[in-house]
Amino acid sequence: MSLDISNIVASRICHDIISPIAAIHNGLELISMTASLDVKSPEMALIHDSYQDARAH
Repeated sequence: MSLDISNIVASRICHDIISPIAAIHNGLELISMTASLDVKSPEMALIHDSYQDARAH
């Protein structure tokens, strides 16, 4: 299973090098998968809004 996770992370890193906007989105997805973090915080909302604005451009 750890091999699968390392493959996913490596794939995302390679993709993120090509597209910084996608990197922000992938980071948000990874954070939302972590139960110990508050994904409804004002900080997370600000990051999400910034991502949406950047993606719209």
